[in-house]
Amino acid sequence: MPSVEIINSAWDGMSARVNYTVGQDIAGNYSTVTVTGLELRSNRYYGSCFAKGSIYLNGQEVCYLGLSSTEGHTVALSVGAWAPVNLVSGIPLKIPHGSDGTKTVSVSVSLRATPTSGSGSFAATCSGAASLVLPTIPRVSTITASGVTLGTAMEITLTRAAEGFRDTVSWQCGEASGIIAEKTGET
Repeated sequence: MPSVEIINSAWDGMSARVNYTVGQDIAGNYSTVTVTGLELRSNRYYGSCFAKGSIYLNGQEVCYLGLSSTEGHTVALSVGAWAPVNLVSGIPLKIPHGSDGTKTVSVSVSLRATPTSGSGSFAATCSGAASLVLPTIPRVSTITASGVTLGTAMEITLTRAAEGFRDTVSWQCGEASGIIAEKTGET
């Protein structure tokens, strides 16, 4: 499961590891990112806690953990070890990529862990952001032609953005048209 870490080095703080999935639409040039899990690691405190707060992608809240102990998400907080939070998957967020198919998004958290009962009054917090580089979405193939003189042979070269692309090459001259190659893997 891919994840991004937000490290808090404060002696009484927590670090967060946000798990996510990425679905991509090549034709639409966008990714859909969904937060699927959250893990916390404490620098000092341990025990059963309620985790509260929010997870954001590019500044948009995509996962919300309750306001009160009855709505909070439980976690067995550990010192130095990642502890999973009982978390429902977040809201899928559609993220457009650049014209070159690349995209980097910001993942940020604002979280607080409080004891479930009688284990003191501590409140460990985690607030920060990290960058997440999404997989590049391959863009369209390019086509070049040389020796373009009507009635003579010409060379057509296809350069693919991704190895698995298959291309249909067609021609048109006035009202006449035809297909040179259909769903070809040739260059």
